[in-house]
Amino acid sequence: MGSAYALLFGIADPQRAALVFAAQHVTPAGLPCGWPNLPRYERPDGMSFGRHMGTVWPQIQGFWAEAAARAGKADLFGHEFFKLATHAARDKHFAEIYHPLTGMPYGGLQENQGQGIILWEATSRQTWAATAYLRMVLLGLCGLRFDTDGVRFQPCVPEGIASVDLRNLSYGKVNLDVTIRGSGTKIKQCLVSGKESHDGFVSAAEEGHKAVVITMTK
Repeated sequence: MGSAYALLFGIADPQRAALVFAAQHVTPAGLPCGWPNLPRYERPDGMSFGRHMGTVWPQIQGFWAEAAARAGKADLFGHEFFKLATHAARDKHFAEIYHPLTGMPYGGLQENQGQGIILWEATSRQTWAATAYLRMVLLGLCGLRFDTDGVRFQPCVPEGIASVDLRNLSYGKVNLDVTIRGSGTKIKQCLVSGKESHDGFVSAAEEGHKAVVITMTK
């Protein structure tokens, strides 16, 4: 999460941001909350991880995915987006934590008073995990960028997605329909209710229905 915050809040300048993206360890199931695993949680089979060291927490994935999308790194964004979607589709809910290698719900190891180190439970149906996925959709895939004057768009559509349709999104007094065609991180064409726009800007003072149609390219 610290790496994601350094990127999202502009703490890392462009050179340091590039180093963060290059050096950040990402597991098969997504971004781990910390790395490497602590020795006291390791087991001979290599499948045991600390509850807060090595496990994948969706809310941290959400911030990292947004940082990757804002930087135009569709591959990094797509890894987190597709993995979390796969887990939710499999389990029919968003779990609290996932195993970094298997991708299954996994609470991780942690000290418990009087019992030593035990395996904790990964709670099911977690709101912060579900909203992390919504963050990926709204701020990553669709690239909504909110400011005091209105909302703009900077989509990040990874390979494997050919179209995105977002309907009935309430923004102030506006009802937004967003259509995105093609993959990539660059806007080839953008129309707001039929009028050309370079970033899909919709004013915060607008009312009624607005249709934003964006065509992407790599």
